[in-house]
Amino acid sequence: MTTTRSASTVLLGMVSLALAGVGGACGTNELDTNRTVVSASEVNDTAVGVSLAGDYDTYEQEQAAVLSGDRSQDYQVRIDGRAAVWSEGTQVAIYGGGTVYIFVPAGQHVIALTDKDGRTVVQTDPVQLLEAHSYRLVAFGKRPALQQTFFEFDLDIPERRQRFAILNLVRGQTIEAVDCPGLAPDACTILSEPLGYGESLQGEASYEPVDPAGGNYQPSPNIGYRTPPSAEEPTPPVTAAYSDDAASNLVRRTGTFVLPPFFLGIPVYMFDGGYTVSRF
Repeated sequence: MTTTRSASTVLLGMVSLALAGVGGACGTNELDTNRTVVSASEVNDTAVGVSLAGDYDTYEQEQAAVLSGDRSQDYQVRIDGRAAVWSEGTQVAIYGGGTVYIFVPAGQHVIALTDKDGRTVVQTDPVQLLEAHSYRLVAFGKRPALQQTFFEFDLDIPERRQRFAILNLVRGQTIEAVDCPGLAPDACTILSEPLGYGESLQGEASYEPVDPAGGNYQPSPNIGYRTPPSAEEPTPPVTAAYSDDAASNLVRRTGTFVLPPFFLGIPVYMFDGGYTVSRF
């Protein structure tokens, strides 16, 4: 397993924009030299999730900003220096507190976020995006000094195995990745040392297939995260890692609905007692 103890710079996205405009895009991925279509087409065959954590210390602060219509944390997505747009031509926007899913051609790309004045606020190094892989770029931290974590997983997963990633975005609270059959809090194997803010764990574990009737957003039957046990809370609740929507969007496009067993756990806020309030 791989534990990441530090994060570099970059980006992410918002809640209600998921796959708007995925239907019929142009035959080419470019509208002109300054714009790139990121909805599905015959050349856009790689799905990427872009997530942006809001710059708030508490869930209540984030909700107050949403209710007030605060758009101060809006950013625009750029691919290889060009504005990312949906097939109808509207700009792909990202808001603090959510995720946006885009399709891009396989190959090497640079993903960036710009502010309302066109200034680049964060940018990835060139990343090689492959078919049949899942990608999630997560940006977080105090503005303007954003940090990033980039997850890549091969979706060709061996039978009865699952792959997962756990990333802690809860300010002031450590978590630990755990393997708990049936997610029972009193039967857990600890998979990581306590993960601080911005630290992550990627790994692979055994997997028993579950009934897919629940749709495309399903929990892992045994992989999740929790706050470390304490004298006050010796068996803290376990929150499951959930199926990755970038992967599910990709398999939906192929006409199949059998999700690869790949799961993400990214808590952003927690209530007292270890219950997750918000996550990606």
